[in-house]
Amino acid sequence: MLREFISRVMVAKVVVQVAADRPELRATLVGSQLIGLAMARYVLKVEPLASADHATVVGAVAPNLQRYLTGPLP
Repeated sequence: MLREFISRVMVAKVVVQVAADRPELRATLVGSQLIGLAMARYVLKVEPLASADHATVVGAVAPNLQRYLTGPLP
């Protein structure tokens, strides 16, 4: 249920607006990145990620999300 919510409801709405091609693949890539980040940071509390400030995390993760959304795919 969580997978469906993330990929089809949350992420898909954004991807449809910004991605010209392969929106389903792009949505699942973004969703996997966000789920992995949330698990490592908030559930497993992996350091130093868990205690890193938001600006650092955003600065590190945002380029990957941008590439998933608008960059070329193989």
